[in-house]
Amino acid sequence: MISKKKTDAVNLKFIDGKLNIKTPEVLLAMSMAGGNTDTLQPNQWQQFEMRKLYSMGDMRIVLTDVYENGKVDFTAYQGKDMNFMDA
Repeated sequence: MISKKKTDAVNLKFIDGKLNIKTPEVLLAMSMAGGNTDTLQPNQWQQFEMRKLYSMGDMRIVLTDVYENGKVDFTAYQGKDMNFMDA
């Protein structure tokens, strides 16, 4: 059986040994060093760089380590005035 890819999902994959991301919406990437912000277009593979703050809607993520043979997992957190995922 061939599975269809979800078009509204965030996709990650390694391209030439570097982690890349493709999102269904505009993704903002802010450098933690200088504060410069890049706007990454939706539905295109973009390099997912470490130590940048990525924002899409209510989702915020900073990539600190990459393990090519690792497993992706998250835990839902319900905090005071917040709801976010820990990767």
